[in-house]
Amino acid sequence: MSGLHALRVASAALAAAVAVLPLAACVPGPVACPAIAAAPVVTLHITPQRAATLRAGTLWGEACQDGVCSGGQLEVLDDSGPSASGWKRASILMRTLTESPIDVTVKGTDTSGTPIETLKTTFAPRVEHPWGPQCPAALIADVTFDVGSLGTATPAPAPRAT
Repeated sequence: MSGLHALRVASAALAAAVAVLPLAACVPGPVACPAIAAAPVVTLHITPQRAATLRAGTLWGEACQDGVCSGGQLEVLDDSGPSASGWKRASILMRTLTESPIDVTVKGTDTSGTPIETLKTTFAPRVEHPWGPQCPAALIADVTFDVGSLGTATPAPAPRAT
């Protein structure tokens, strides 16, 4: 092969590669998933009505799953987000979280010093993909704590970060 012919072949190959390069940039490639896992917690979303009548430092909660229970005195924090005005939250850290049903019990004292009704519910965590469908699933366990009720119909007080 003459030097001129070799140069033409190399130039043609380079031109073809440059022409295809923009197309390759449009093809979705692998997406990096976060190297973190969702914490094994049961979150109590406390409605503004319940939060307004709950005496600070008196919320107690317990969550039991697969024969293992966790809980105790719970710290009540502000829920975050633009639509969470007045909402509070508390969390019960579990050792692990599975798709099995969870039994939750909460009790406390109202602002007048009267014990509030002990409330119980049983529910199963839901599977979500907070980092997208290409990443591992996370188990989300949350309940809503309102005046006289504890349930799983959790109105999302704030969008979750993804």
